[in-house]
Amino acid sequence: MSDDRRFSWGHININVSNLEQSIAFYRKLGFEPFIPGVTYVGLSTDETAQPIPGDAAEALGIEGNAHGRACIMQLDEGFPKIDLTELSDQDQAEPLANKDLGLVRICLVTEDLAGEVERLTAEGVEFISAPKEWHMKLADLAVCKDPDGTLIELLQVYLERWEDVPNGKGFTEPGRQILHCTFGSVLTHDEFGPAVKGVLDDHPDTYTEVLADHFSRHLLSLAQGMQ
Repeated sequence: MSDDRRFSWGHININVSNLEQSIAFYRKLGFEPFIPGVTYVGLSTDETAQPIPGDAAEALGIEGNAHGRACIMQLDEGFPKIDLTELSDQDQAEPLANKDLGLVRICLVTEDLAGEVERLTAEGVEFISAPKEWHMKLADLAVCKDPDGTLIELLQVYLERWEDVPNGKGFTEPGRQILHCTFGSVLTHDEFGPAVKGVLDDHPDTYTEVLADHFSRHLLSLAQGMQ
């Protein structure tokens, strides 16, 4: 397996209708401004919207004489950042719902979901529902909306309960564990990444078998859907 990294996290873009209002909202979730604008697009947090250069607008697929304002925000100085962009004079659709295709929500983790939901609700944040227990009470989850309706998942995970899940059931089924633990940010972790890669390198036959089984089931479902 190669250690070459083709990509690393940058930011997630969230288009907003009112930059100041959205900055205030994401501050409630713990974000802080990181860069007052997106310099390579020519946007800033200035009160007057700035023109987006033609090449940048073309690359982004934005039509017309586009203007905008933006702010990069961060959570605990980590990645990914979020890029809040307010565009002027654009026809904009409503944000996607959880049932739709595409990037429908971002997820933030907390150790006190009930307390955070109570605090945010008191501050006027809208939630789809009260916090709900998930599979085998392994996590609690609530989804809130930003001022424009973009969905944010708030999650509290109870790792101490995961040992109670019967072996070979649900997400503890060996194939799912091997596959899903080897794809994601764990591979880029300074400590865990090399350890996981070492296990995979030591057991290539098992890893190949799990991958083949996993992808064959996905391809089978796809083939059945195309009939």
